[in-house]
Amino acid sequence: MILEEKLTEQIIGAVIEVHGHLDLGLLESAYEESLGHELVKVGLL
Repeated sequence: MILEEKLTEQIIGAVIEVHGHLDLGLLESAYEESLGHELVKVGLL
């Protein structure tokens, strides 16, 4: 259970980080690519 909570926390943190750097109205692919980079950065991909 604790592992899942830690993983969830890391994923949500990555999403928040991406959201804070990108403007609204971009294509989904822009968010997807940025989230992928962020997940790599935190060691999840």
